[in-house]
Amino acid sequence: MKHTERTAPWSLKIPVWSLAGYVCILYPLVHWVLRDPHRGSPWVGPVYFGGVLIALLASRKVTLLQLGFHAGARGRDIAIGLVPAVLVVVTVPLLDWFIEASGLAQSELFAGAENRGMAQPGLLSLLMSFAGRVLAVPLVEQLYFTGFLLPALLRVVKPTTAIYIAAAVFTLVHFELKLSLFLIGLICSGFYYWTGSLWASVVFHAGCALGGMLVAFYYPRVVTFLAFLF
Repeated sequence: MKHTERTAPWSLKIPVWSLAGYVCILYPLVHWVLRDPHRGSPWVGPVYFGGVLIALLASRKVTLLQLGFHAGARGRDIAIGLVPAVLVVVTVPLLDWFIEASGLAQSELFAGAENRGMAQPGLLSLLMSFAGRVLAVPLVEQLYFTGFLLPALLRVVKPTTAIYIAAAVFTLVHFELKLSLFLIGLICSGFYYWTGSLWASVVFHAGCALGGMLVAFYYPRVVTFLAFLF
């Protein structure tokens, strides 16, 4: 299957200025007001970028079709993202099983690993967390960084450079230098350039988010195995 090159009808100035507003003004302001960097701040980015997208869509400067949500080959593109997403999700319990079956769970390396996880939430909290982390956040972030920023970059730089820049920006905007974030950004950008749509990128990102939830709530000792990602 040949890749589909998609460049944006909008200039790079719009995503650059909206990114500058978040990085230079909103994010520092929220951290200064909240004091605690872990309270509420993980949702600031998705809410801000979602607001930017809503404003752009309402003003008809962009459309969902231009951002990558078109019906052509939708099933194929979803399948492209679903296969690696399922692999990510399934790998988490498999790694935990391997840790137990191999006897590594009794080693000093994994001592106290079960205490690293977050307290398991109730059903309502779990559903809300799933809706936010696995559905809403991947959708908003892929719309903005892959559907909005990447096509604008493709107008001014070579595709490979654009993909790496988009992945780097995706990582840096989270203010956490994690290899996992960079890989998600890189793979999702690659999917977009390859398929010409956002379906594969959104599905893959959602799968990674679900895998992260499984690690946080149910399989915390897997973090020791994947420390280089987290």
